[in-house]
Amino acid sequence: MSAQELILGDRAYATARGLWAIQSARAEVVARLNPHTLRVCDERRQRISLRSKEKKVPKVGGIGFNILNPIPPEKPTR
Repeated sequence: MSAQELILGDRAYATARGLWAIQSARAEVVARLNPHTLRVCDERRQRISLRSKEKKVPKVGGIGFNILNPIPPEKPTR
């Protein structure tokens, strides 16, 4: 991955660690996500519902939101 790439992913790839890896490479990401499996927070690290942003999305075109996806701790290996 590089800063010149745009990575597209489906829900299975939209994990906090996966998104972090893409952004660490300075690439851009567009992914469908499952809000039940990926914590979505605002810039103050408060969990938010994406439905609360729904009314701001235009019928034609798009809009961006700044969100944080905290990375859960690694599971210990045996």
